[in-house]
Amino acid sequence: MSEEQQQRSILVVADDPSLRMSVRLAMEEAGYEVQEAQTVKEFCAAHREFYPLMIVDLSKSQEGELDAILTVKIEHSEMKIIAIGSGSRSVNRLFEESPARVARTFWKPFELGDLVKAVEKELSITARGLINV
Repeated sequence: MSEEQQQRSILVVADDPSLRMSVRLAMEEAGYEVQEAQTVKEFCAAHREFYPLMIVDLSKSQEGELDAILTVKIEHSEMKIIAIGSGSRSVNRLFEESPARVARTFWKPFELGDLVKAVEKELSITARGLINV
């Protein structure tokens, strides 16, 4: 993977396939390379790649993922995390244990255009106008 591709790479972690697909399509339309995983543990077991940004759904079914997220963040401190929450304790715990580790939080329901803008801001990359946000 080239350095430019690396800078435009995003990891999307969500156990809900429709959420993963929606986020992936929005990010691809904005010009990003997207890797998907159902869980952080699953992704880490299969890959050793670094992504500059992870979008992670911390729904109630993902509460056990918090330790894996924190471990990845410790190993890759420069990685940015955008959390998607639904009122679960995981998002609150993520902030309590590591407030500087979450770049942004979105609460369900949210607008995909707002998520794309947040990714652009966090990665300091301007999308090529491929998506109207």
